[in-house]
Amino acid sequence: MNNRTNSILWCSTYYFVVGVISVCQPFMFDPSAEKLARIAFSLPPAYWLIYDARLRRAFVPHVIQPVIVFLWILVVPVYLLSTRKWWGLGYLILHVVCTLVVSMVGYHGSVYFLWPTIFGEGGG
Repeated sequence: MNNRTNSILWCSTYYFVVGVISVCQPFMFDPSAEKLARIAFSLPPAYWLIYDARLRRAFVPHVIQPVIVFLWILVVPVYLLSTRKWWGLGYLILHVVCTLVVSMVGYHGSVYFLWPTIFGEGGG
Protein backbone atom coordinates (compact mmCIF):
# COMPACT_ATOMS: atom_id res chain seq x y z
CA MET A 1 0.00 0.00 0.00
CA ASN A 2 1.18 3.48 -0.75
CA ASN A 3 1.04 6.51 1.53
CA ARG A 4 -2.16 7.89 0.03
CA THR A 5 -3.99 4.61 0.57
CA ASN A 6 -2.87 4.47 4.18
CA SER A 7 -3.96 8.07 4.76
CA ILE A 8 -7.38 7.28 3.28
CA LEU A 9 -7.69 4.24 5.57
CA TRP A 10 -6.83 6.31 8.67
CA CYS A 11 -9.26 9.02 7.57
CA SER A 12 -12.09 6.60 6.89
CA THR A 13 -11.46 4.91 10.26
CA TYR A 14 -11.69 8.28 11.97
CA TYR A 15 -14.99 9.18 10.30
CA PHE A 16 -16.39 5.71 10.99
CA VAL A 17 -15.62 6.15 14.69
CA VAL A 18 -17.14 9.64 14.66
CA GLY A 19 -20.29 8.27 13.02
CA VAL A 20 -20.66 5.37 15.43
CA ILE A 21 -20.14 7.61 18.47
CA SER A 22 -22.63 10.16 17.11
CA VAL A 23 -25.29 7.52 16.51
CA CYS A 24 -24.75 6.00 19.97
CA GLN A 25 -24.58 9.33 21.83
CA PRO A 26 -28.33 9.54 22.70
CA PHE A 27 -28.14 6.02 24.15
CA MET A 28 -25.11 6.61 26.41
CA PHE A 29 -26.54 6.68 29.90
CA ASP A 30 -23.37 5.54 31.67
CA PRO A 31 -20.49 8.00 32.26
CA SER A 32 -17.93 5.25 31.65
CA ALA A 33 -19.37 4.75 28.14
CA GLU A 34 -18.77 8.42 27.40
CA LYS A 35 -15.18 8.13 28.60
CA LEU A 36 -14.66 5.10 26.38
CA ALA A 37 -16.15 7.00 23.45
CA ARG A 38 -13.72 9.89 24.02
CA ILE A 39 -10.78 7.50 23.99
CA ALA A 40 -12.07 5.78 20.83
CA PHE A 41 -12.49 9.21 19.23
CA SER A 42 -8.89 10.16 19.98
CA LEU A 43 -7.15 7.00 18.76
CA PRO A 44 -7.34 7.40 14.94
CA PRO A 45 -5.91 10.96 14.75
CA ALA A 46 -3.22 10.20 17.34
CA TYR A 47 -2.03 7.06 15.62
CA TRP A 48 -2.25 8.74 12.22
CA LEU A 49 0.19 11.36 13.52
CA ILE A 50 2.59 8.68 14.76
CA TYR A 51 2.31 6.78 11.46
CA ASP A 52 2.79 9.92 9.36
CA ALA A 53 5.79 10.98 11.43
CA ARG A 54 7.39 7.59 10.78
CA LEU A 55 6.76 7.98 7.05
CA ARG A 56 8.43 11.40 7.14
CA ARG A 57 11.30 9.89 9.12
CA ALA A 58 10.59 12.10 12.11
CA PHE A 59 11.42 10.75 15.52
CA VAL A 60 8.50 10.35 17.93
CA PRO A 61 9.77 8.89 21.22
CA HIS A 62 7.86 5.91 22.56
CA VAL A 63 7.37 7.71 25.86
CA ILE A 64 5.51 10.56 24.11
CA GLN A 65 3.15 8.36 22.06
CA PRO A 66 0.61 7.72 24.86
CA VAL A 67 0.62 11.44 25.64
CA ILE A 68 -0.31 12.15 22.02
CA VAL A 69 -3.44 10.02 22.47
CA PHE A 70 -4.63 12.25 25.31
CA LEU A 71 -3.45 15.59 23.88
CA TRP A 72 -4.23 14.90 20.22
CA ILE A 73 -6.56 17.91 19.97
CA LEU A 74 -3.52 20.16 20.47
CA VAL A 75 -0.72 18.08 18.99
CA VAL A 76 -2.30 17.11 15.64
CA PRO A 77 -3.01 20.71 14.50
CA VAL A 78 0.50 21.80 15.49
CA TYR A 79 1.95 18.82 13.60
CA LEU A 80 -0.14 19.56 10.52
CA LEU A 81 0.85 23.22 10.51
CA SER A 82 4.53 22.46 11.07
CA THR A 83 4.82 19.74 8.42
CA ARG A 84 2.43 20.98 5.72
CA LYS A 85 2.31 24.76 6.32
CA TRP A 86 -0.74 26.31 4.56
CA TRP A 87 -1.94 22.94 3.26
CA GLY A 88 -2.03 21.77 6.86
CA LEU A 89 -4.37 24.62 7.76
CA GLY A 90 -6.59 23.65 4.84
CA TYR A 91 -6.61 20.00 5.89
CA LEU A 92 -7.39 21.02 9.45
CA ILE A 93 -10.35 23.19 8.45
CA LEU A 94 -11.64 20.50 6.09
CA HIS A 95 -11.54 17.80 8.76
CA VAL A 96 -13.17 20.01 11.39
CA VAL A 97 -16.06 20.78 9.03
CA CYS A 98 -16.40 17.14 7.93
CA THR A 99 -16.32 15.96 11.56
CA LEU A 100 -19.10 18.38 12.45
CA VAL A 101 -21.22 17.28 9.48
CA VAL A 102 -20.76 13.56 10.17
CA SER A 103 -21.49 13.98 13.87
CA MET A 104 -24.60 16.13 13.30
CA VAL A 105 -26.01 13.74 10.70
CA GLY A 106 -25.31 10.72 12.92
CA TYR A 107 -26.73 12.30 16.07
CA HIS A 108 -29.87 13.74 14.51
CA GLY A 109 -30.46 10.62 12.45
CA SER A 110 -30.29 8.60 15.63
CA VAL A 111 -32.61 10.93 17.56
CA TYR A 112 -35.24 11.24 14.83
CA PHE A 113 -35.16 7.72 13.33
CA LEU A 114 -33.45 5.20 15.60
CA TRP A 115 -34.73 6.42 19.01
CA PRO A 116 -38.47 6.29 18.04
CA THR A 117 -37.95 2.89 16.42
CA ILE A 118 -36.44 1.41 19.57
CA PHE A 119 -38.43 3.19 22.27
CA GLY A 120 -41.61 4.07 20.39
CA GLU A 121 -43.14 7.49 19.92
CA GLY A 122 -43.37 8.08 23.68
CA GLY A 123 -39.56 8.34 23.88
CA GLY A 124 -38.96 5.84 26.60
